[in-house]
Amino acid sequence: MYLFNYKRLWLIRLPVVLIPACFFIFKLNTLWFGKRQGYFTGFIFYWLWCFLIPVTFIGWKEIGSLYSLRFPQIKKSKWLAAFLLILPLIFGYGFAFPKAIANAGSGIIVVSLLLAFVNAFLEELLWRRTFIKIFHANKFICIFYAGSSFGIWHLVPLSFSATHVPGGMISFIAFAVILGWLYGWIACCNKSIFWVTVSHVLLDFSGLGARIYFN
Repeated sequence: MYLFNYKRLWLIRLPVVLIPACFFIFKLNTLWFGKRQGYFTGFIFYWLWCFLIPVTFIGWKEIGSLYSLRFPQIKKSKWLAAFLLILPLIFGYGFAFPKAIANAGSGIIVVSLLLAFVNAFLEELLWRRTFIKIFHANKFICIFYAGSSFGIWHLVPLSFSATHVPGGMISFIAFAVILGWLYGWIACCNKSIFWVTVSHVLLDFSGLGARIYFN
């Protein structure tokens, strides 16, 4: 019980440590390696956190059991969850993707898909499954605290690579926070991060994130 409470304490503190640490690493690496390399190595630092925290807190066995194909048992929630998973993709592929794909070569497409998979898999592992495993009875922390922290974290990369979405950084962060809440609710209901990871991968891919490294 003591160990479990210890994990809760540190997981609550995680965003307060992670966000400033990532900002420092992004800033430092940008100064050392330049914008593109600094941006990418900053993400590598973030991904290491997203991997090491779940491995430490919930273990390999738990991670391997995450991807079950289960929708919520309540039928209405099932259809609502499906709608909420598709809704962000409508925005992504309706607005961002047409502009992104217009001048994208095969290299950008392949690398963007790889980056989308790595980023979405690791983010869902940390911000959804780890919080749900440790705070399974506390829906506020699992959904709103973790989801808000997930969204606010995006201030870090946005500080080093400007977004072109309408409303700029504020609208992007607001969208990310709401997305974190939706994904958290679906993962809690479903007791699986499989479908939120699929949606997350597709959403990340819609922006073809590799363009920053090729252009």
